[in-house]
Amino acid sequence: MSADRPVAPPENSVAAPEELVRASLTRSRFLKQTGALVGFASLFGIVGTASAAGSDTTQGILNAAVTAEQIATVLYYEAIAGPSAPRLGPVHDHNNLNYFQAALWEEYQHIQLLGARGGTSLTGSATPTIYLPTKAFSNSGSFLSLLDTLENAFIGAYLAAVSYWASQSLPGFAEDAAQIMGVEAEHRALGRVTSGSNPPNNVIVEGALFGSVSDAVPALLPFVQGGSGYTAYAFPTDAQIRAAVTATTMQAISDPGLVA
Repeated sequence: MSADRPVAPPENSVAAPEELVRASLTRSRFLKQTGALVGFASLFGIVGTASAAGSDTTQGILNAAVTAEQIATVLYYEAIAGPSAPRLGPVHDHNNLNYFQAALWEEYQHIQLLGARGGTSLTGSATPTIYLPTKAFSNSGSFLSLLDTLENAFIGAYLAAVSYWASQSLPGFAEDAAQIMGVEAEHRALGRVTSGSNPPNNVIVEGALFGSVSDAVPALLPFVQGGSGYTAYAFPTDAQIRAAVTATTMQAISDPGLVA
């Protein structure tokens, strides 16, 4: 864990975490519609990943997915073992903590699975600095709202990946994306259980937020670039993640493996 965390701005000057993310999602749609997404893709040296509207590639999807899983890994790690974790009472309730420990391990393993398929982080690093909204861990409500917003975005991106790979006659990759998406949907529902949302399983079908995975790339940028209203977090080590999850939880998690 990095000791040099930026000092948070005054509470009343920082947008709620989910508002920052929703603004990012809105911006991603605007960029897609105006063709400005090309410039963002080139920032990460992924020319060709999103070179035109609706233009995905297998490599680009894998890279975006690895990056999203890195963001999720840091989010869950900080909620479990970060310095602000004691503020998140419901998360650490004995009935709920194992939800988040399991989610942390699952997101971390998603990185390994996607990496085995050839995916690499858009940041160019296996252990990047990740930037999360400054108020993300101020209380359980802020954290769980951010979790819900991000998991919905991840679900939408994986749905777009399924669509792309199906259109390219790559059923193995499509099934891989569906397998991971199903787990992200579980995370979303269990976060809503913890927040007391009723019902926690409140959708008939998951939302298709993106027409293509390249639509989601600009929504990821604040989490790897930082900016106003965001705070830097070091990516945890393998040992830190294992200690936060605990051996008991890891042993209880099934791993049937990806299809492709």
